[in-house]
This record gives sequence, structure tokens and C-alpha cells, in this order.
Amino acid sequence: MTIQSVAKTQRPQASTDRATTSTLVPVLVVAALVAFVTLYWGWIARQGTFSVKFIEDWGHAFVIPLISGYMIWRQRHILAATTARAFWPGLSLILLGIACYVFFMLMISNHMLQGAALITTLFGIVLTAFGPAILRLTALPILFLAFTITISEAVMLGLTFPLKLLASKGAWILLTVLGPVFGYSVDLDGNMLTMITADGTALPQLNVAEACSGMRMLVAFFALAAAVGVLGCRQWWQRIAMLLLAAPVALLMNIVRVALLALLSLIDPNLAQGEAHMIIGTILLLPSLGLFMGIVWALKKAVPDGTVVANVAPAGTPLRWPRFTSSAIIALAGTTLTIAAAAGAVHSVVPMMGLHLKKWRSNRRAGLPSPLSPRSRLHGKKCLIGVNLQRSRSNSAPPTISPVCTASATPKTLRSPATSSSMSPTTPA
Repeated sequence: MTIQSVAKTQRPQASTDRATTSTLVPVLVVAALVAFVTLYWGWIARQGTFSVKFIEDWGHAFVIPLISGYMIWRQRHILAATTARAFWPGLSLILLGIACYVFFMLMISNHMLQGAALITTLFGIVLTAFGPAILRLTALPILFLAFTITISEAVMLGLTFPLKLLASKGAWILLTVLGPVFGYSVDLDGNMLTMITADGTALPQLNVAEACSGMRMLVAFFALAAAVGVLGCRQWWQRIAMLLLAAPVALLMNIVRVALLALLSLIDPNLAQGEAHMIIGTILLLPSLGLFMGIVWALKKAVPDGTVVANVAPAGTPLRWPRFTSSAIIALAGTTLTIAAAAGAVHSVVPMMGLHLKKWRSNRRAGLPSPLSPRSRLHGKKCLIGVNLQRSRSNSAPPTISPVCTASATPKTLRSPATSSSMSPTTPA
């Protein structure tokens, strides 16, 4: 009787613990998600604006989170069987991500690096509150979110310029081969294509710029290759091969795109610009997907793999939370409080202090040199460009940024090092 009574008194206690854990974990996860979105809301809203305004270049950013979610959904049976354990060293990643976000928001404004800070913080949250075992399962979906980040203009130009020239040359070769069939000729000057009809009339030149050649969709092609590789391939070498083939596929499809636009210009020159230009580029993503799927089929046929796929949940598998230890719940609560405190500081304390940083461009007409100007080294003068961060006296008045120069306020003539002749500052035409 005593043993049975003890067993009866212990069972309700165990069921109560499980109920408390299963109820508390979703609440903490939702709270952490709300705090995370609040902290990075400025970046998220800005990225959404970029994706809407330049939808032909960065519209894929709206689809990337859905693909990441599907990657996690496929492994829900493994996640449900994994125990979440706290890993406190991961807190350093959270603090690093928050510090980098604040730095690249207040000191050096850079949207791309702010997005990298967001990914770093997300890695730290999963590592701290869920542990290394769950991070290994979710690392690829989290890393895949990096394709949502708009790349800086300077980086994008450096990546796309060589491909732009190759696309121009490839399109010229393809159009030259098709010339006798359709009765036209084509000239290439740099990245400018000129279509000449059979009667010798030269159509308006086609400028194979970054947007025209579709090279700005290079990130979308890499994202498509990564998604197909992760979801369609089981071996790591196959996934790496898919990523390596992304650039050649993008180049091939853009050669086809430029050639198709040039052929359509023979019918109507307006078809090579405006909305028709963007629609044609979007439509060509479908054969690109088919080409990637064909590559996956070829890779699987090249090296047959008869192993059973164990990392894909069977159909009808319900979604269940992983088992959480008490330390994992404490870590999740601590992570939520940390993110919430950082969000409160970013959105309330910083504006209250009136700290903003804006780029100031020197006015050469007024004789104010830039930091890289050789004038600071002429005549032995000490000239500095200072940026004063001043607190706003009202919420509507931004802080003032003023140049500070120790040289004379009266501009003097500059002496060219090459000609040693005096000249006055001139205004560019």
C-alpha cells in the first residue's frame, strides 16, 4: 500500500513538470522571436524596401525565409528526438552580433554588414539556448538566410563587371551565328551591341549593363543552386558542385537573355527595355531551374547512391518541440532578456541620447579639403576634417555635423605637382 501510494503521488508531479515545460518553451520561443525582430526591425524594413523597389534584383529575398523554413520542416522528426541543452559560450556570439549591428548602424553605416550581424546573432541564439546538437541540424537553414542580404554596390560591381563583358561577348557570338538565318548583322563595341537590319538600318544600341545582362541576379542563381543542392542532393560534394556551377549557369542564361532581347528589338525596339525587359528576365528563371534539376539528375547518375534518406521526415509526421532540459529553459529565458534589453537600448536609449552619424562631403568650392586631399600636406599646414556629434535639443532637430579646419579660412591657390604652376580650384562641368 505504501509503495502504491508513493507511485500515485509521484505520477501527477511528473506530468505537471512535462506540462510546465511544454507550455513555457513555446512562450519563451515566441518572446525571443519578438525581441529579435524588434531589435533588427530597422534592417528588416530596409531590406524589404530594397526588395520591393528593385524586385528584379533582390525580389528573391522574400522566398529565402520560406525555403529555410522548409529545410527545418524536413528534419522535424530528428529535431523532436533531440534534447536541447544550454551552451553558455554561445552567448559571446549573441553579444558580438549585437555589438557589430550597433557599430555598423551608428559608426559606419553598412546595410550588408548589418545583415551579417543579424545572422551572427541568430547563430548565437540557437547555440546558446538549444545547444550544438540542434545547431548542427539548423546551421544550413540559418546560413541560407544570408541570401536575403542586399550586397553593397561596390562589391556587386566588382563581381558582375567581368561577367558582364563575358555575357556581351557570348551574346555577340550567338547573334552572329543566327544572323544569316534572320537576315541581320551585329556589331560589338565593349558592352554595346548594335543590331543592323538587312536594309542597313542600325537599331538603337543595346547597353549590356548589370541590370540588362541580368548579372545582378547572380545572387538569385546562387540561392537557387544552394536550395536545389541542399534539398535534392545528399552528398556534400554534389552540393559543392551545384554551387560551383551556379556562375556558369547564370552566365549561360544571361547570354540567352541578351540574345533574345536583341532579337526582339528587330520586331520592336521597345521590347528590349522597360517592363518587357524585366518580364523576360524573370521568365528565364524557369529554364534555369530546369537546368539545375538536370545537373542534379546527372550528378546522381554519375555516382549512384542507394542509401535510404534518413534526414527527411516521412509524410504526416507531426511537428513537436525538442526535449528541453532545465538549463536550456534558463538559457532561453536569459537569451530572450538579453535580446529584449538590446532592442530597448537601440530603439529608445540611442534616440534619447541624440546620437546619429551622417556622412559629410567636403565642399571644394568653399576651399574645404577632404581627408584624402593633398592640400593638407601643402605648405606645411595642419588641416583636419572633424565631425562633431552633438545632441539634439529637440526630437526633430538632428545633430549638427560641422567641418573643423585649422588652416586659414581664405582659400589659396594650389600648385600642381606635375606642372608647378599655380591654379585656382575649379568646379567640374
